Amino acid sequence: MAPDAIAGPPTSWLSIRRPWRVLSTSADEEADVDEQKVWNGIASGAAVAAVVASKPLVERIWRLTFRSEPPGNPAHDDVQWRDALAWAVFTGAIVGVIRLLAQRGAVGAWRKRRGVQPPGLKYTRP
Repeated sequence: MAPDAIAGPPTSWLSIRRPWRVLSTSADEEADVDEQKVWNGIASGAAVAAVVASKPLVERIWRLTFRSEPPGNPAHDDVQWRDALAWAVFTGAIVGVIRLLAQRGAVGAWRKRRGVQPPGLKYTRP
């Protein structure tokens, strides 16, 4: 990028907050960047909330499936390798599904509110 393409001295509040702003950037490109940031925040929030909420659910499903208490700390020497590996596979699968459901829900809410797919999800591989 040429040095003359970078914005000069701050002339507005926006350029003070983002001094790296390029003069040739159009308003549409800035809106796309802002929407991408908003979407990243929503998707990350949905994923974190799903993971936090999944622990009690994972433990309950473990109890129903294996008829035993889940290992408190699978890395502890008292926990057999079989149980530790089963816990790792089980929690990974359940948390992955819960996270996917949360993110799909966030996509649906975004599409309902905005009428379009979130930025970055407009295209998929064939």
